[in-house]
Amino acid sequence: SEEMKRRVDFHITGFGTFQGVSDNPTERIIKSLYQHLQNQPLENKEYVAVKSLNVLEVSAVDSLHTLHLLQREQRERFPKDDKTEVVWLHFGVGINEKPQLETTGWNEATFRVADQRGWQPQQQVVVKNADPSLSSSLGDLEWLRKDLEGRGQVSFLSTDPGRFICNWVYFHSLMYSKHNQTHSLFVHFPPVKHLSVENQLEFAVHLLNAIGNKLSGSEIQNEGNLTPYLN
Repeated sequence: SEEMKRRVDFHITGFGTFQGVSDNPTERIIKSLYQHLQNQPLENKEYVAVKSLNVLEVSAVDSLHTLHLLQREQRERFPKDDKTEVVWLHFGVGINEKPQLETTGWNEATFRVADQRGWQPQQQVVVKNADPSLSSSLGDLEWLRKDLEGRGQVSFLSTDPGRFICNWVYFHSLMYSKHNQTHSLFVHFPPVKHLSVENQLEFAVHLLNAIGNKLSGSEIQNEGNLTPYLN
């Protein structure tokens, strides 16, 4: 029923340029998503909203600093209550031809190249005294892969987000979600040569709809206004 539905707040991040990737498609997704949602609103926009869209620098120190600021802002401006689900959705560029839904973050930093600040750790922990790995609180994600498939969007599940900045941000986000009863998910998008930015935006909207509908308990469409907060 309408009274039972929960609000779902999304906080979404992408990444900027880094060594070997001068034009990161996830930065373009972040910069285009708000306008895209004006033209193609979310299915349950009365309950589901994008509250923040941010591009992170591909460096351990800066990405973590920004993430902490966003997390504090979420707690202060968009506090979670018993009728609200908060989802941290992180986008990064991968090497495969289809989007990867990352089920797991790992407590290891082994950077194959130096980050944008020149740091290149090898086999260091991401968070001291934490578990070796953490799983997304959204479950095994097979439900999400199937939902997306039903929407004509092909993706696959992955347990290996690498050990670079993508995993660094994901593990920190999973730790935050574990202690603050929010949700975290990392999605690796293909390079643009495999999936155009327009198609990546389409996938992102389907992803928001699939997760938003699931968490809000919505199976029907509603009318309402999308009023995301943008930095």
